[in-house]
Amino acid sequence: MTIKQEADHLLYHQGLYIILEAYSQPFIGGSYAYDLMTWRDLDIYFKGDFDLQTFFNLGYKITAALKAYKSRFRR
Repeated sequence: MTIKQEADHLLYHQGLYIILEAYSQPFIGGSYAYDLMTWRDLDIYFKGDFDLQTFFNLGYKITAALKAYKSRFRR
């Protein structure tokens, strides 16, 4: 399985995209969008602004659903 296929599985079969969609229209960019993935990371962008509580609530849901062990926050 390629890294891109792993990302697709995470997004569409393990429910990550559904979680993201509940908050806004997500755009999966970066190497995923260009089909050039060389390591396991996803660049996820949203239209509009989230307050910190909403953002960290989303992070909690992702962590709980996927048992994530690492994430990055940039404001």
